[in-house]
Amino acid sequence: MIQGQNLAHRPEVLLSEMRERVLVLTINRQESYNSWTSVLRDELASKLIAADADENVDAAVLTGAGDRAFCAGQDLAELKEFADGANIEPFLQRLTRCYDSIRQFSKPLVAAINGVAAGSGFQLTQLCDYAIAHHGVRLGQTEVNSGLPSVFGTWLMSERIGSRAYELALQGRLMDATEAKQLGFIQEIVEQSKVLDAALETARRLSKQPRVAFKLSKAANRQFDQERYSTAMKMAVAAYREAFDTGASQKQINQFFESRNAEKTVRRPADAEKVATTSPLYLDASTVQACLSDEEIYETVSQTLRDLNSARVVKGPKAGFGVDINGDHLHMGSVSGCVLSSSAAGIKWFTVAERNPSRNLPRVPATILVCDAETGLLEGILNGTQLTSERTAAMAVAAASACVRRPLKKAAVVGAGAVGRALVKFLATTQPVDHIAVASLRESSARQACEAVSTALPQGVTLSATTDVRQTVSDADVVFTCTGVREDTDLVCASWLKDNVVVCTVGSRREVDVQLLSEAWIVVDDADGVRLRRSDFQEGGAGWNRIAGDIGSVMSGQLTLPPGDKKINLVLVGLGVLDIALSVRAIANARRKGLGIPLAVSPK
Repeated sequence: MIQGQNLAHRPEVLLSEMRERVLVLTINRQESYNSWTSVLRDELASKLIAADADENVDAAVLTGAGDRAFCAGQDLAELKEFADGANIEPFLQRLTRCYDSIRQFSKPLVAAINGVAAGSGFQLTQLCDYAIAHHGVRLGQTEVNSGLPSVFGTWLMSERIGSRAYELALQGRLMDATEAKQLGFIQEIVEQSKVLDAALETARRLSKQPRVAFKLSKAANRQFDQERYSTAMKMAVAAYREAFDTGASQKQINQFFESRNAEKTVRRPADAEKVATTSPLYLDASTVQACLSDEEIYETVSQTLRDLNSARVVKGPKAGFGVDINGDHLHMGSVSGCVLSSSAAGIKWFTVAERNPSRNLPRVPATILVCDAETGLLEGILNGTQLTSERTAAMAVAAASACVRRPLKKAAVVGAGAVGRALVKFLATTQPVDHIAVASLRESSARQACEAVSTALPQGVTLSATTDVRQTVSDADVVFTCTGVREDTDLVCASWLKDNVVVCTVGSRREVDVQLLSEAWIVVDDADGVRLRRSDFQEGGAGWNRIAGDIGSVMSGQLTLPPGDKKINLVLVGLGVLDIALSVRAIANARRKGLGIPLAVSPK
């Protein structure tokens, strides 16, 4: 069926190891985020069938090699070779045989989710008896993003969460570990370094259950939904066949490879001559917006935050100074960073000009410059003003979701400027919230922030606008402050809040009272940056020596959250490396779409 030799199965792509009577099967295709193929699934099925019959095997654990992915789903290179829908049915029959072997495995089967689990890789985790992950993983039914119908995976999710599955599948978005646990897709979250050990421990614990009772219970549970399982797979076959007969799926898959090739061109030019023929680009605000979807922004920010303390990301220095011009006091500064996985380095220059709004200009205009990290040559210059607001909001939502210790149902946003509006958008589209309350000095501004996302609001999510901050935050599970106040202000008081609330403050001024700083568990994005820009974290301030760690450590599972009754205060002053990660993605997309203004810059 597949002609390409690059997809031929090699024994080393599915590793097999016995750990004290527990079989550990590891998908080892790290170059493609542990995506899997039909031949790999055939091998997995064979090993599970053999293990089920082997009296020396008590249980099995499935995991992925490396720390980036559990399984990114189907290797699209395999589907790329299908000219039409004729080969889809046998392809999916092989997938069904693999899934059947997993469902029929009578012994404990545990998923050790070490990284992203997407599409059929996510389905694989849901077919296991128990799933363990760390805070940095992302999971979801992402097939629609690749031009593939989301049918079987949607059914699999609906068995757990009902109609909410349709929203997740149609958006094609990835959940973080906290949301996935809230919805029941994973059962346990541990530190990143302990995922496999925890999975082995769980497998051994389950294997000590009475053998016959455990086997018959699994068989009965399988029969409960066997008819629905078979129906869902038949519907998937029909949908895939129709999609490939139209050519729409192949077109989307080809676009994926074209986009990836464009990114490779930006990241690692083959030689100096090639570099010289690739002109840097200028992207204005509208072009940046056209080149980055909300999902791309959120996912890029989330991944970069998870990588903060790894060798893949370098947080560059921050600098700033004040200057008086024509009676105006301006603050000017720069933030920088390097994303080695994208071979991108750069700097953002910004100015805080308080009088700009009266001139119908942005209060904090920003410009981003991106270079190739390997050669130092210019890749592009971007208007980063609106992008800064978007990345700030995405960072706040991603960081807060990693810190919540209970279902995130009610969110409060204090501030209705550009960051506040973006916060409402990312909360509504990425988190399982029921209600978002927005508070502002002017109720009309709060209403505008709500109206901006009302048309794209997921079913069941409600919005409210008010000027009453205390009422807004009193019953919230998570609170965001983003007012841009010019001096430290007690906008939110600790006495108004629930004990287990997460409060995320964005900006260089204190927007919560000193009591909250003195009693909360404090996490920051950049400890040095916070101490530089926030006087209350300097020696003698209420936050002095009270920083528990950074959000990168939380999101990667290296820092354990406090008990559930402890307030958490996230203090975010901004990370330049996020601007660089988003900018190089925008430049790659601009090259693919033929957007942006080429700049005549000679490398010599």
